[in-house]
Amino acid sequence: MRTWCLLLLLFFSATALAELNPEIKIRIEEPAQGDSYSGLSNLRGWAVAPAGITRNFSEIYIDDQFVAYIFVHGQRTDVGNAYPDYPFSDRSGFAMAFNYKNLTPGEHEITVKVFDDNDDYNVASQTFNTERFVGSFISDDSDVDISTSETWTIVDNQTYLITGPTIEGKRWDFQLKWDRASQSFKILQIEPADSGDSGGQDAACDDIQGIWSGYVNGEQSVSGGGYYVTDSYYLRRGYRIEQTGCSLTITINSPDYLPMSGTISESSISVSGQPIDKDVFERGLEDYLYQNGIIGSVNAQSITLTGQGSVNGTRIFLEYAIRARGYVSTSQGNISFEYRDDGSGDIYK
Repeated sequence: MRTWCLLLLLFFSATALAELNPEIKIRIEEPAQGDSYSGLSNLRGWAVAPAGITRNFSEIYIDDQFVAYIFVHGQRTDVGNAYPDYPFSDRSGFAMAFNYKNLTPGEHEITVKVFDDNDDYNVASQTFNTERFVGSFISDDSDVDISTSETWTIVDNQTYLITGPTIEGKRWDFQLKWDRASQSFKILQIEPADSGDSGGQDAACDDIQGIWSGYVNGEQSVSGGGYYVTDSYYLRRGYRIEQTGCSLTITINSPDYLPMSGTISESSISVSGQPIDKDVFERGLEDYLYQNGIIGSVNAQSITLTGQGSVNGTRIFLEYAIRARGYVSTSQGNISFEYRDDGSGDIYK
């Protein structure tokens, strides 16, 4: 793909955002970037600041809607060891229980806004996905009947595929996957069970395994600091698609891209994930800025991809949207930016 840094910051302005302090470090650990959640779980992470974080509550938003105030004061010896020069860094954790089933199924964005003891702030954002069976809470144990399960299949070393249990009056297929962040098994890839005999494979899932490639049209743009820059491109990309039941792993044949997760139902495909490593994106952006005589430190606070496609024989039509948000720190101050890459095209086997 054409370099990620496109024309990305001819949009610099000398106006500093005085209240924003990038030295305030924030890490959102759950919900993890690009992961899927389907029940009661944690909302947690840590934050440190040179001025300390002892007297202000931090703010949690999901999809730009305020959710809760949270206090940064939990014990985190690991963060204290990593940031020994930051005051109270060993008491930098924040955490709360959260019912992800209260959110509509699909992609969401979480934002954490942290204030230090100088009343400066910084924000961190990332996206995650939610799934559920029917309701936002199963209050009666009798609504769960695993005796109707047809198969328990090993998908990989950390994942089972379970087909046919009855939950809230309907039969479902889903994965039970080990999750290191929460140190427990999570339910993922919830789909209505197929009523036919498919031996654990949903008959509505078309077989699209193989290597696919094709031309993709797209437009990239960046806005920030009062500027807007856009660029069109026409590229050839190779795709490797691996299929397990209704679940897909999609890898773009480029060392800069990360594997993305997807699902297939009948002839429809949906894709989500983080398409490129954060460090790679930031380095590419900083190199471009340096070539244009601008010295800036890039902090990409979120990089996400969503996509959808349709399968017709040996052809996939794919539409996707890549988004990156963050700020660039220069000697003139910190400038927020939004990067957009929207594309579509045909991919052939």
